[in-house]
Amino acid sequence: MEHQKLDFDDKKVVNSQPQLIAEGFSSVETKLGLTNKFYYFKTSEKAEEEKILFSDLKRIERKEYLPGSKESHWVVYEKLKLIIFDNHLEKDLEVPEFFAPVRFTNGKINVFSFIESTCKSKNYSSCNISGLHFYFKPTDKNEGIKPTNFTFGNFFTISKLTEKYYLSFKLLGEDCPAFQKFVEQHESQNKANFQPDFVKLVKKIYYKELTETYKDDYKDQLKTAKKELKDDAYDQFEGELYQKYLNDSSELFYNELFDEMIVNYINSCE
Repeated sequence: MEHQKLDFDDKKVVNSQPQLIAEGFSSVETKLGLTNKFYYFKTSEKAEEEKILFSDLKRIERKEYLPGSKESHWVVYEKLKLIIFDNHLEKDLEVPEFFAPVRFTNGKINVFSFIESTCKSKNYSSCNISGLHFYFKPTDKNEGIKPTNFTFGNFFTISKLTEKYYLSFKLLGEDCPAFQKFVEQHESQNKANFQPDFVKLVKKIYYKELTETYKDDYKDQLKTAKKELKDDAYDQFEGELYQKYLNDSSELFYNELFDEMIVNYINSCE
């Protein structure tokens, strides 16, 4: 994926100030600071901070660090407006616009995603995935969808999960009859088992059982590294291994739930 530059007066800026996290029952996007009313930026590490309103931004490149690593990388965030379905299966058109990390883009659809991870201490052994968030937006539309608005451990978010999933993809392809037909066929064949299969999938991810041997292999690698590496090197290895687990989990979640839909959308729709 090619990262596009920040679109703000043709000036590249760096977000180097952590955002405040909202409390309460707000959306995960709000809790993680992705809907903030303004952001602080610097043109360089020593430059003075510049306060820029959310409404004045279209896209940002954010400097981020992988677990256990001192090396940074750039993540592109683009402004995204969603239409989601509530528990009455009505369209919720009042979802706040937010910045979403870009995962993939082509001429037909943009895919956004991020992983929510919660840690009880500084050790990565205390960390667990608490959410896998995916969003899809056709390049010719202003709004995107979030087919699974689910948070691990909060089973209130599983209400009407199956119905919301298929309604979201029908909305995605509302102008594409061939894709609509595919979604309807998929629903008729898979609706009965969708939620039980979804629960099995998230349990696999949460308990590091992505494959039959994944959890044991993970523990064995940590055990070997503990014997062979000094503290700092071990901490870095543990962080890198945890990041691999995050990446593997995200890939499994996408492949199981979305890949077939997105490939069909790309191949079916003009």
